[in-house]
Amino acid sequence: METECDAVIVGGGPAGSVVALQLARQGRSVLLVERGGRNREKTCGHCLNSRAVDLLERIDLREGVIALARGSTQGLRVHGDRNRASSVRLPRQGWIVPRSGFDQFLRDAAACAGATVLHDSAATRFEFDDRGATVSIRTAGDTQWVRTGLVVGADGLGSRVARVAGLTSPHRIRGKYGFSFDWNSPRRASSCTHEIAMFLHPLGGYLGVVQGSDGLIHVAGLIPAKPHSSLGSSREPFAWMRELAQRHEALKAFGFSRCDRESALNFHSIGPMPWKPVAIANQGVALVGDAAGYVEPFTGEGMTWAIQSALVLAESMKSAPGGTWNITSAHHYQRLWRETIGRRQRVCRGLSMILERPRMVQIATLIGERIPFLPRLVARQVVNA
Repeated sequence: METECDAVIVGGGPAGSVVALQLARQGRSVLLVERGGRNREKTCGHCLNSRAVDLLERIDLREGVIALARGSTQGLRVHGDRNRASSVRLPRQGWIVPRSGFDQFLRDAAACAGATVLHDSAATRFEFDDRGATVSIRTAGDTQWVRTGLVVGADGLGSRVARVAGLTSPHRIRGKYGFSFDWNSPRRASSCTHEIAMFLHPLGGYLGVVQGSDGLIHVAGLIPAKPHSSLGSSREPFAWMRELAQRHEALKAFGFSRCDRESALNFHSIGPMPWKPVAIANQGVALVGDAAGYVEPFTGEGMTWAIQSALVLAESMKSAPGGTWNITSAHHYQRLWRETIGRRQRVCRGLSMILERPRMVQIATLIGERIPFLPRLVARQVVNA
């Protein structure tokens, strides 16, 4: 049997859920397909910056999300090589929000607005034509075919929707990967409360640490594309992290020099990255969130980009001639995305280029020590507050 709807959204993270919410609020029939179960964890730093909170306020979700927070972030401390560090007070407060609760809250909000949300489901086949697509969806062993005018790819790095829609080209993915986990440290560090601590590896890569109000530490790291075996650096996350702890006394204070897979809670990894499709939309498909393009997560803007891209897509759908997605809508969405998320990603791409060059990291750290107001200017640019 075949059913019809205005949009099939593949992926129930922040981007897909907010698209489903906004399209449902427009009165459209929406089917959201999430491969995981309820309250599924994902690789993430769990930090919502002030821009993300502003976007959530625009769609009346701010208070509900903040109720899920495990703490707030008011400062950023970047640890360079040789235990040099630069501290910056963030212009506006952010929040530590675990992804399991955050994503589920957004999916439930979409369902309350009228979207159909399927957990433990997968879009297994796509047949595109000039009027949209027919999508095969498998849930609990049953398969249904859904006819739709728009397929939204919210399925993250290496997006399958992007690949089957012809929006990618070979050699677009590099070998970096990220990981995250919770750590019940044997020692508490009150100095890290309300602060994001970033530890830079001189050979590339970095580790972010935040401590929630419950004392539990959340860790997120990025390991560079090329191992440096001759210099002792490993691609295995815990070996790499223990090596990094030998370079930073602050990490030793948390006990990370003894951290291993068995002691980590909720460990997840993702990659390779970065990811960039050749286009983010056509006459039957639109990509949002990480599927539309992903830069290294040092700035913590991943969830902001996800929410913003969803709002931009919903606005493009709302202004579509006749209310139906078409090539004009696709061009409109791509233009708005480039002017908003694309512009921010260019800034972050430049920052990641610096972080890939150890000498430039050392120089930047020294400049920050000698000219203290420069790190504050960088922080304001990063959070765009």
